[in-house]
Amino acid sequence: MKNNYQGFTLIELLVVIAILGILSAIGITSYQGYTWSAKKKDAELSLNSILLANEEYTSDNGSYYYSGSCNSSSNKNIQDNLLDGKETLSSDEWEFCIQGHQNQQTLNINARHKTKTCMLTLTEKMVFSQTGRDC
Repeated sequence: MKNNYQGFTLIELLVVIAILGILSAIGITSYQGYTWSAKKKDAELSLNSILLANEEYTSDNGSYYYSGSCNSSSNKNIQDNLLDGKETLSSDEWEFCIQGHQNQQTLNINARHKTKTCMLTLTEKMVFSQTGRDC
């Protein structure tokens, strides 16, 4: 009598599951890196928008607009006073603030991430920097 078994052995199934696990771990890590860089780029674009709006504010009022410390209310103040409420900041992840010295006409626009230790800064001379372990 001839036995003709068809199907996969347990070892073959375990190898396939291990390969799928490795591929999914690589995919999840790549996706998280991609989404983080997209969120960071969104914050950089918001910094540029704030700088342009602040330049317009300066031409109308003679001095820069400063918002003080970074918190959720500073996001709303920036939107209302500089962006006329038309443009929204990426405030779900970042807190924006505008600091500097009025007498020296210096300006630092900061975006601080709410949960990570990342701070993005743009100066009035369009010099971009990032600080923090998570950047």
